[in-house]
Amino acid sequence: MSDAAKQLRIVAFQEGDSWIAQCVDYDLCVQGADLAQVKRRMEALIILEADYTSKHLGAPFAGIDAAPDYFSAMFDGAEESLSGDLNFRLAA
Repeated sequence: MSDAAKQLRIVAFQEGDSWIAQCVDYDLCVQGADLAQVKRRMEALIILEADYTSKHLGAPFAGIDAAPDYFSAMFDGAEESLSGDLNFRLAA
């Protein structure tokens, strides 16, 4: 995974019985049964989107807008960082 991808801000939160991981910098989102699953899915999605947009649009994540502002606020308010290659934070 590129260094630029490792700098992306991602917030994870529980919604009902599912976990959601939302990238703040680009509107990319995954859902899973647990934190480990959403981390794996987000890592895969970031790699695939960066590759696709680079090949077809000329730059990684070209054409993908930022997530809505409330995800940035959620990320900023999150207290716990999750380990791994990505900048994951766990929201309360």
